[in-house]
Amino acid sequence: MISPEALFQKGPTSLTLSQKKVVDYLCTHADEVIFMTAAQVARRLGISDSTVVRLAPVLGFDSFREMKNHLRNQLVERLDTVSRIERTIGTITSVEDVLSSIMQADLNNVARTAELLPKETFVAVVKVLRDARELHILGLRSAHSLAHFLAISMAFLRHTPHLMVPGSHDLWGEISLLGPESVLFAISFPRYTRLTVEAAQAAHEAGATVISLTDSVLSPLAACSDYILPAFYRIDSFIESYAAAFSVLNAVVTGIAFLDGARTSERLKGMEALWKEKGVYWEPEQKSVPSWARAERGQEK
Repeated sequence: MISPEALFQKGPTSLTLSQKKVVDYLCTHADEVIFMTAAQVARRLGISDSTVVRLAPVLGFDSFREMKNHLRNQLVERLDTVSRIERTIGTITSVEDVLSSIMQADLNNVARTAELLPKETFVAVVKVLRDARELHILGLRSAHSLAHFLAISMAFLRHTPHLMVPGSHDLWGEISLLGPESVLFAISFPRYTRLTVEAAQAAHEAGATVISLTDSVLSPLAACSDYILPAFYRIDSFIESYAAAFSVLNAVVTGIAFLDGARTSERLKGMEALWKEKGVYWEPEQKSVPSWARAERGQEK
């Protein structure tokens, strides 16, 4: 929870009952508000849009967006791994509580993401990825797991994504080749990796289409992205929760498969046949039946 005092940029001032209601909501649901518009906050509280919008200058902000940016910064400041694990230890009384606590947080993140991710943005991203002639995927540190999942899934659909892997080659050399025909899918969550943000900025300046999977429209990736897929990630642990982010990627890939229709089906049938031929997956051993057993079965019939 954000302290109410942290919202007052001009010092304490008198507020109406409705304004106090908004301040309380902003402080207790800060990680959700950074995804929301003023109208969505107003509907959630059952008040007018103007009440929410006019609160910003009362608190010392030029706009509702600036106030949301302040909230995001407040949250990011509390996101170092030490403070997160200390908060976890302080709220969970026994190790038995960990399972239900973490899974409930994951469920909340997925539910919030489903509610607030714009459907029109989702559809647009699915179409861009389906038609991309040159797709590059970048996610560093823990977000690399998300990038790897997307690359493998796109390859299943006969697309040819390029997974940008740090440390194995000249990453900036590859970034320098991006242009108007390129699509960069960048993934980063607080605390954002500097290289991912700089790569997205360079791709944007080169005329590439940039899609970002990140925490909100206030992410540093947002300013250089053509499409933003926001996903909740907060969890009381020393690592981020990527449950919602994986769910978004799963939905994106499934959407592409839906649009490709018969092409996807034929592609997967071919891959299944190849996997079976090469013994990619474990299968129970088919033991032959002894001749005497076959004879007995024949007599029984």
